[in-house]
Amino acid sequence: MIPPPHSSPAAWWQIFIDSIDRLPVPQQAGRLAGLAIKMAERGERQAASIIALRAWRQNRAMGNGLDNEIIRHALTAVTPRYHLQISTDGERIAAWDAAIAAVVRPGMLALEIGAGSGILAMLAARAGANVVTCENDQILAAFAEDIIQRNGFRGRIKVVASAAHDLRVREDLPRPADLLILDLFADELFSFTPFEVIRSARRLLQPGAIAIPLRVSLEGALAYFRRWHREMPDRIAGIDVSTLRDLASMRTSLDAADSDIVLRSAAESMVSATLPDDLPAPSGVSDRNLISRGGPVNGVAVWLRLELAAGCVLEARPGRAPRGFYAKPRFFAFREMFETRPQQTCSVRFKWNDKRIDVTLIECRN
Repeated sequence: MIPPPHSSPAAWWQIFIDSIDRLPVPQQAGRLAGLAIKMAERGERQAASIIALRAWRQNRAMGNGLDNEIIRHALTAVTPRYHLQISTDGERIAAWDAAIAAVVRPGMLALEIGAGSGILAMLAARAGANVVTCENDQILAAFAEDIIQRNGFRGRIKVVASAAHDLRVREDLPRPADLLILDLFADELFSFTPFEVIRSARRLLQPGAIAIPLRVSLEGALAYFRRWHREMPDRIAGIDVSTLRDLASMRTSLDAADSDIVLRSAAESMVSATLPDDLPAPSGVSDRNLISRGGPVNGVAVWLRLELAAGCVLEARPGRAPRGFYAKPRFFAFREMFETRPQQTCSVRFKWNDKRIDVTLIECRN
């Protein structure tokens, strides 16, 4: 029987669990998966994950595969899809492999935060490290353990199914780690609170421990987004509707391969961190001067850059991002378009606060 979460002692779905528990074991996995799907639809994701994981384990133990499809549906209903994408992105994994091989020395103890599929932990173990990897998502932790065992790394990697702030030296790690590995950086850098996680994990690291990535940043450059006038027009059918801009978001997500985005300046770091010690404050403001190459400019493109190790870079720079790289650039529009001259300076203000970032134009000087 699965006990209900502490916050829901009389959860509506417990009666169904009790009924399923009375069925013959071969009939339980499919019923559990169906219940997990319904629970996910009603927003009960945490409890649905536990039930979907139980269905998966029971079905594997039975070995008949009869309920594979509904169990797969239950698992995908409670697991973010990006995990599959980032775990099977060949260019991304190759960059991580090169960085890990350059940094890891035999006998190192590596701490990974966010096991995901376990692939980065396995790359570190293959390079000679002993690894402790934690994963708060119970389904991902179970999958990581299975993949690690299938690939023969069980003796070199320990998977802890908990959040990083719950880890303890001696209980979970034999000693403070020499290396921190984490890939918690989203399109806008702050979304998964990576720097809070790193601060909480600092007690688990040796003095002088190193990290992969070595440096992370949000890069920005002046840009001309050709489609912006269609996404946010000034006039419709000859009528001035520019006032509606006050109701609109002046930002949009882009595909890095979008041919309608043209960079008009060199990139500058809007905000950056050197891990694991030099981290940005939770909120802040930075002003940057961007030097135009000339031509029309109607905003700033901002993208994630990961310097995994010296010479190993992953970034979502428009026109240069690896195909399939999970991060997407953002376009922050100005209130109007400027025709800039070569070497003309445009000053912009970058703000971040509580996971939200914004870029505004200060001035374009002659």
